[in-house]
Amino acid sequence: MYALSVIDTADLLGVGVFGDRADFEPSVEPLGGAASRAVGAVEERARELSEHGDDVEGVTVVRQGSPCETILEYAAEIDADLIVLGTYGRRGLSRALLGSTTERVVRTADVPVLAVQMGDAG
Repeated sequence: MYALSVIDTADLLGVGVFGDRADFEPSVEPLGGAASRAVGAVEERARELSEHGDDVEGVTVVRQGSPCETILEYAAEIDADLIVLGTYGRRGLSRALLGSTTERVVRTADVPVLAVQMGDAG
């Protein structure tokens, strides 16, 4: 089981976090912690399954970049059979303005993609 969290550095640049790497790092650090906790939950679940007799290994990765591109690159790197993504189901103008990583991955992936509706708690 692989878990990838992508820190959208392009999004950070779009909201005014710009400058040299020294200016950029403090903005990425808190996101890195949140991303590590998110993939850590998957790693913990894999550990629980293994303790109950299932042979499940959890591999967690945090990367920076464009989410869609990074997800597709990682899926190719690990030779994924399936990509599972959470979606918040934005509609209308917010979807048009914000774009949809899930939608772009669904349209461009070489493997099946399962989109899971996320609740407010994530």
